[in-house]
Amino acid sequence: MSETESEPKKKTPAKKAFKKAAVKKVAAKKAPVKKAAKKAVKKVAAKKQESSPVKKAAPKSLSTQSYDNEFVKVKADLAQGCNATLEVEISEKVLNDAYTSALKEVSKNISIPGFRKGKVPREMIQKNYAAHIEEQFDNIYMQKGLEQALVLSKLRPLNYRNIKPKVEHKSKTKAKVTFSFETYPVVPEVVIDKIKLKKVEIEDIEQSRIDEVIDVMRTYRAKWEPVKDRGVNKDDFVEVDIENVEEKSKIVSQKRVQVSKGKLSSWIIKILTGMKKGESKEGMSKWDDEVMPKEEKKDFKATKCKVTVLDIFTAELPEVDEEFAKAMGTQSVADLRTQVMLRLKGNAESVADGKQREDIDNQLVKLIDFEMPKSLIDAEIKTKLQMKEQELKQANFSDEDIKKKEKETTKEAEQDAIRSLKLFFIFQKLANDHNIIVPEKELLQVVSERVSQLNLPAEFKSSPQFNNHFIQEIRMNCFVELLSEKVKRYLLKKVVPS
Repeated sequence: MSETESEPKKKTPAKKAFKKAAVKKVAAKKAPVKKAAKKAVKKVAAKKQESSPVKKAAPKSLSTQSYDNEFVKVKADLAQGCNATLEVEISEKVLNDAYTSALKEVSKNISIPGFRKGKVPREMIQKNYAAHIEEQFDNIYMQKGLEQALVLSKLRPLNYRNIKPKVEHKSKTKAKVTFSFETYPVVPEVVIDKIKLKKVEIEDIEQSRIDEVIDVMRTYRAKWEPVKDRGVNKDDFVEVDIENVEEKSKIVSQKRVQVSKGKLSSWIIKILTGMKKGESKEGMSKWDDEVMPKEEKKDFKATKCKVTVLDIFTAELPEVDEEFAKAMGTQSVADLRTQVMLRLKGNAESVADGKQREDIDNQLVKLIDFEMPKSLIDAEIKTKLQMKEQELKQANFSDEDIKKKEKETTKEAEQDAIRSLKLFFIFQKLANDHNIIVPEKELLQVVSERVSQLNLPAEFKSSPQFNNHFIQEIRMNCFVELLSEKVKRYLLKKVVPS
């Protein structure tokens, strides 16, 4: 097969001239196999990998299967975290063909005086370019072995560039190579009938609720008078900041509210009454059945708050009459109330729809279990941690406070990362199984809208960074959002709430 003769230690002038005549370094031509598979093994020659000084525990094996054909014998092991190992025995036929192809490739790139290009005697090339032939030979037979092993095992590498080959044995008649890599998750079949949705009741819109909305609309056309010489009284309007004392984060920022029972929680009315502009007070939040939505009660947690009065106003509000109704874009007071009622009903239906969608997410995460690649989870955790840190900085958290919350935020990021990735692969599985697609035209429209909302500089839009990375990331995010939405819509049609 390959020759291993070494050159003499002392080079003669003729020998030097011979070497100088080789005008091109041997370049590897692309073999007729998958480009990605070639990249995965291109760097690897028939050498043992250097062992790490610290050995990590191998992932627990979940399944082992054997396959074979005329080219290879394969033992495929799938372990926790989507870690796959392929032990591939490569036949003599593949090795012979690989060596012939390697010699041919090297020959085509050699030019020596006295010989036409591509016509240099085989023996001369084998003797003087053995290392180049060997490198090309290794590339070709490992490419072929990997390609055949993937076809037989039906495993899908997550990233071909991260495939780690290790040559266990190589002779003239047989070679054995182990390939290690992460695979895409194998999502089990999603049985839609197992999803059980609870019917979300939409409450009737009460007249008092319509009145509340119209009262807010009245403030749009109010005549405001700043209060300078006294503290907050009943029915005043105040502009406030409310801060979570423990987390040092804003709950409310520069919000204008009316200090009136039924419109503001009693605990905050008590704090605000008598306060002057610029003053701050602390107090514990309390549940108030009169103004807080009852569906939020189970998640309510008393919080120590700091309330700051930024400004105080009195307001002269317009009467709710025909003139006001027309100023709000309706024909009459009755029409105004009807339009408000329809808007409130639409909001209630959106809330109910959101609850069902969240219920679908929760059930899918609970019902469908499968392994996921650690590298994807780690990357998602990193992204979510960066987002969380940015949120805390925007909420005026100091670096020290962010550091104190590191353990908590890391745990949240891990949970969110696993959940979001799991849902992504489940939605992808459902989309494939039920022929749910995202039309290219629809995707391009959403991407265009998203980019236009960012108000990016023209020079950035024309830069390689924008075209090669930024736009692709936006495109992927939009695709995931659209696909998830379409899958959920499909499930909501298929699953009848009980």
